Amino acid sequence: MIALHLALAAFALPLAAAAKDAKPPVKVVQRAKYVLPLAVVPGFAGKVTVRGYGLDAATEVTADGGVAAKIVGKPRKSAPPQNVPPELTGDTEVDVGLAVPKDFAGPHVTLKVGTADAVKLLVVPQLVAEREPNDGFATGQLLVLPVMLHGTIEKPRDADVYRFVGRKGQRWTFAVTARKLGSPVDALLTLYDDKRRVVESCDDTGIDADPSFTVTLPRDGVYFLGVFDSHDQGGGIFPYLLRVSVAK
Repeated sequence: MIALHLALAAFALPLAAAAKDAKPPVKVVQRAKYVLPLAVVPGFAGKVTVRGYGLDAATEVTADGGVAAKIVGKPRKSAPPQNVPPELTGDTEVDVGLAVPKDFAGPHVTLKVGTADAVKLLVVPQLVAEREPNDGFATGQLLVLPVMLHGTIEKPRDADVYRFVGRKGQRWTFAVTARKLGSPVDALLTLYDDKRRVVESCDDTGIDADPSFTVTLPRDGVYFLGVFDSHDQGGGIFPYLLRVSVAK
């Protein structure tokens, strides 16, 4: 009998050690960074993509403002472009089907994926899409002002160029929104005249990484507006909004 007890004790020792060494399951921390695209119009019905961390484990999504939202497809891991740190873009993403009411009046939809913090998707009355190729003065996309445009820095060292016809004395405010909405784009915004001379340029505005400036146009003619990433980074997940509005 004593031998049996000794044998059982010897068998229990490895089990106790294993239980002691067992590590608790790793808790997945979900964080959302931004939405692709950054903005939609009232009445939008389609798919957007939320990027962040741990979102490949998400199973549900909610939205406010009477917006219908559901996860479509399978959440997935999605590495950033080469040489881009995942801290800028996240490394997972989930597709979300949305139906925004036509009478939606709020400035944004708040999306909450899984346990992640909420992210904002702007809702704007009108939205123009960037058209490639527009990577130089010769191929600059023609804009009619005022305008709100959604663009993407498609690749490293990409240049997005837009052109418009201006009149002497017109006063416009030019602004990029990207980092405010979590996008990795650190934009540089530059206005050129028809001789390709710099009229105004802005990288950061104080502690704000999104550039903006107001200009009174010096003459009649064609002007060019260039949007670049300050660090020459880019990829299909580098979105920005460009707004040109009448200066107040």
